[in-house]
Amino acid sequence: MPFALPYFAAVDQILKANLSLEASVLALAIYNAAYALPFLLVPLAVAIVGDDCKPFLEKINNFLVSIVDKLMPILLFLIGAALTVDALGFLISGEPLW
Repeated sequence: MPFALPYFAAVDQILKANLSLEASVLALAIYNAAYALPFLLVPLAVAIVGDDCKPFLEKINNFLVSIVDKLMPILLFLIGAALTVDALGFLISGEPLW
């Protein structure tokens, strides 16, 4: 669920940009490709290098877990605060802040 919020924010920004249908679809495709790339690198590394890359991937995983445990609550709070400020700004002025 935490990863859905940035995705919907990206879709919102693409829609706010008033791009043509083709440009909007292209922007969303580029976002999806950039998002999926790290997830595609793991099976690719295992296919190319084999089981020798698993200790390295475990180190990366442990590092990311430690960072996410610390940063995710802060990031979600900041995103929630930004969305709240945007919603209040829209209610007050009738214009979104961004």
